Amino acid sequence: MLFFPAIHNSAEWFECRRGIPTSSCFNQIINPETYLKKRKIAQGAKDVHNDIKTKDQLAKELGVTQVTVNSYIKKYNPDSEIPKVELLAGAETYAHMLLAEIIMGESLDKFPPSFWMERGALMEQEAADLYQFETGYTLDRGGFMTDDKMRWGSSPDRRILDDKGDCIGFLEIKCPAPWTHVKNLLKKEIDKTYNPQVQGQMLVGDAKFVDWFSYHPDMPPTLIRTNRDDDYISILSEGLIMFDNMMLRKLKELIEVGAIDEIPQKSMPEFHDSIQDLIDGDFETTLMAG
Repeated sequence: MLFFPAIHNSAEWFECRRGIPTSSCFNQIINPETYLKKRKIAQGAKDVHNDIKTKDQLAKELGVTQVTVNSYIKKYNPDSEIPKVELLAGAETYAHMLLAEIIMGESLDKFPPSFWMERGALMEQEAADLYQFETGYTLDRGGFMTDDKMRWGSSPDRRILDDKGDCIGFLEIKCPAPWTHVKNLLKKEIDKTYNPQVQGQMLVGDAKFVDWFSYHPDMPPTLIRTNRDDDYISILSEGLIMFDNMMLRKLKELIEVGAIDEIPQKSMPEFHDSIQDLIDGDFETTLMAG
C-alpha cells in the first residue's frame, strides 16, 4: 500500500485521483455480492452431488425451497465451473471517464457542492473529535492511498490508529440533514450500495474495519462498523484486475488511433501543505470521499 498525504479536495488530491479508479466508484465496476451468491449456490450444489451435505441442509443454508435446490443441483454438477466474475455494464463508461482524465491531464471528478455538503464539510472536524472522545481511538489524516502499483485507490475521511500508531481501520464521517440523520439512527448496517466502497477501502489500505459515523449537533451520533470480508474482497480484487486490464487494452487502442503517444506512467504530485493543519482541523475539508 502507498500513502500520499493529500488534503482532501486540494489540487494535489484531485491530481492523485486522476485516471485511477477509486473505491467510491468500485460499485460501477463490479457487484461482488452477486458472485458471492452465485458461487455459494454452485459450491452448495457440488457438495450435494458429492454427499458432503443434504438437499435439506443446502435449502436451509441458502434460505430457499427444496424445489429451488433441485434446480441448482440440475444446473451444477461436480464438473461444472464456478461462475466467473464479469464486469458491470457501467464499467466501460467509467473507464472512458478515467481515460479522458489521462488524455486531458485534468480531473473530471469536481462538482459544485450542495448546501448540505458544504455544511457537512464545515462540521466534519467536530464529528471527528466526538468520535475520538467516544471511542478512544486516535485519528489521522485520510490522505490518498493506492495499491503498490497505483492501479486503484481510496481516500477515507480519516485513518484510525491503534496504540502503536498503526492504521487498523478507516472512518467515514456523515453530517447529513436532520431527517437523514434520523434515518441513520435507525440503521443496523450500512446500505449495501456502500459495501464496494468500504470493503474497497479495506482492500486498498489493508485494514480490519471501517466505521461509518453519522453526526448531527442536536441529536445523538450513530456508529456502524463494517468488518473486513475476505471472500468479498477476493471477488472485488478479481474485478479490479479485470478493469485494469481493460484500461490497458484501451490505452493501447488509443495509441493506435493517435490519441496518445505512449502508455503514461502515473506519478504523484509533491506535497508542500502543512499536514498539521489537517490534523488540527484548520483546513478546508473534503466534500467527497473515496
